[in-house]
Amino acid sequence: MNCSQKQADFCDECLSCRKIDKAIHPDISLVRPQGNYIRIDQLRELQNRIAFKPLEAKSKVVIMDEAEKLTPEAAGALLKTLEEPPSNTIIILVSHKPFSLPATIISRCRLMKFNSLKPANIAKILIEKVSFNPEQARLVASLSLGRIGRALTLDLSRILALRDEALRVFDLERGNRIKYILSKLKEWEKDRNEAEEWLNGLLIVGRDLMVLVSGLPSVFLINSDLEKRLSSIANKLTLEMTISLLENIRKTQQLLPQNVNTQLAMNNLLNDILETCSTQTKLCIACDITLPTEFIKTKTISAWKKQIPDITKRPTIFLIYK
Repeated sequence: MNCSQKQADFCDECLSCRKIDKAIHPDISLVRPQGNYIRIDQLRELQNRIAFKPLEAKSKVVIMDEAEKLTPEAAGALLKTLEEPPSNTIIILVSHKPFSLPATIISRCRLMKFNSLKPANIAKILIEKVSFNPEQARLVASLSLGRIGRALTLDLSRILALRDEALRVFDLERGNRIKYILSKLKEWEKDRNEAEEWLNGLLIVGRDLMVLVSGLPSVFLINSDLEKRLSSIANKLTLEMTISLLENIRKTQQLLPQNVNTQLAMNNLLNDILETCSTQTKLCIACDITLPTEFIKTKTISAWKKQIPDITKRPTIFLIYK
């Protein structure tokens, strides 16, 4: 949009494009969280910056990454800007949890969804651009959930540790499971990010359990290296409990960014898991992750969609503009 050579694309060669690539363009602003939040001071600085006409570009552009981390005060300041937007300004809010944003902001958004990349395409990029070996590239591509940005920044050792911790909820005997849950609750009381990361690990595991519980081919597993371990757990699970616990885990994910008591929210979720495990019946945790198109054609997934209509939706990007 600000390329001096092309109208609807970029050339990556003109002075404007080169400045944008180097993040030194005076009319392009990037706003990221400071620590865990995007704060009111950042919004005030942004408001001052976009109050004037563009210096070089056709339009001023603001890109706000992880917009769901706006504090209530910052969200209020942003809302005021959206209600009285300056001319020649485009504001892009990027979020993988868009519905954590206040409804007043969402109502002023135009939603744009970006489809996930195929793991094979991500693996190819990792091999060619980052010099991953094929096995590393395949695993990272699967764990990235179709997001190249996540693949490029993913801490593989960390995500594998989270995955193993999530599996322990299912693997441990009752007594050890309770001890494990109590120890995690103490950790999460001090660090909300730790709780969110653990939930992400649970989602990755849960997505694969969903695949196996429904009897779908193992070729669709993200954690194909854990197929034997996952299968032993999946053999004890039912679809009904998958759907019930899916609602609980999604609710917990939505609550954590809203300044709720982290320990209480996670405690409620883990109590549900513990209660189900204690019944000596089958258990599964599922997640809100886009499934392959082939899945949606099956009767099993059709049944899921009747009870959870948006199970195959994963909105990622908002555009707010004038």
